[in-house]
Amino acid sequence: MRLHTLDRLSRRLLNLSLGLALAGSVFAAAPTTFTVARSGPSAPDTPALIFVPGLACNGSVWDDAVARYAEDYDCHVLSLAGFAGTPAADNHDAFINSVRDELITYIREEKLHNPVLIGHSLGGFTGLKLSLAAPDLLHGLMIVDSLPFFPAGSNPAATVDAILPMATAQRNAMRGGTMSAAQSRQMMAMMVTDPADVERAVQMTLDSDPAAVAQAYFEINTTDLRDQLDQASTPTVVLGSWIAYQAFGATEATTRAIFEAQYAKHPQHRIVMSPKGRHFIQWDDPEFFFAELDTLLADGQ
Repeated sequence: MRLHTLDRLSRRLLNLSLGLALAGSVFAAAPTTFTVARSGPSAPDTPALIFVPGLACNGSVWDDAVARYAEDYDCHVLSLAGFAGTPAADNHDAFINSVRDELITYIREEKLHNPVLIGHSLGGFTGLKLSLAAPDLLHGLMIVDSLPFFPAGSNPAATVDAILPMATAQRNAMRGGTMSAAQSRQMMAMMVTDPADVERAVQMTLDSDPAAVAQAYFEINTTDLRDQLDQASTPTVVLGSWIAYQAFGATEATTRAIFEAQYAKHPQHRIVMSPKGRHFIQWDDPEFFFAELDTLLADGQ
C-alpha cells in the first residue's frame, strides 16, 4: 500500500514537472517580427542553420538550400513580418532591430547548437547586426550580396545625414501603394537571371505589405555599420555579385573593391565574388553558393 502510494506520488510529481516544462515552452514569448519553419534533425548536438530572406521575400527563397542540408542540420527558415504574404507586424518602427533582438532570444531559448546564419540582402544585413550585438552567439555568418552601408555602394561619399531626407521621402512614397507588376518585373530582371525565378520574386513583392517594405528599406538605407565592424568576432563569408552591373561599366575587380572597402574593419571576413550570379546568388549560381557554404560549415567544425 505504501509503495503504491509512493508510486502514485512519483507519477504526480513527474507529471507536474513535465507540465511546468511544457508551460515554459508554451508561454515563452513568440516572435512578432518573423515566423519560423523548422526541419531536419533536432537532437541537442545537431548544428543549426538559420536562413533569413531579403526584402519582400519569404523563406521559400531557401527551399533548395533546405532540401540539401536538412538531412544533417537543424534548419530554421525565417519569413519576416509583412513580406511575401507573411502577416505584417502591428508596429513597423525599428523593424530590423526588432528582428535582430527577437532572433537572439529565439536562438537562446531554443538552445540552438553552433548556429550558422545565412542571410540574403536585408537578411545578411540583419545577420551582421546580430553578430555585432551578440558576438558569441553565432558559430558563423554567410552574407549573400549585402553591404554594411548600402548607399555607399553607389556613392562612397554618402553619409546617413546626407541620405536621410531622401530616404524619408522615399519611405513615405512607398507606403502609399504596391509597386505594379510591370515595375516589379523590370526591377527583378536586374536581380535574377531565370525568367521563372523573376516571376517568383515579382509575386512575392506584390504579396508584400507596402508599409513593412518601406520601413525596412528606410532602415537599411539609413544605418551605417562600417565603423562598428572592428568589434566583430563571428567568422563571416560575404558573397558578392557584379555581373548585373556589367552594362554600366562594373567589373568583378571594381565591385570587389567596393565590398572590400566596406568590410575592411571586419577582422574575420572573407569576400568571394560569384562568377555568374545576380543579386539572388542562391538561385542564379547554386553550385557556387553551396560550395562556399560547405566551406564555411567545414571550417567551423
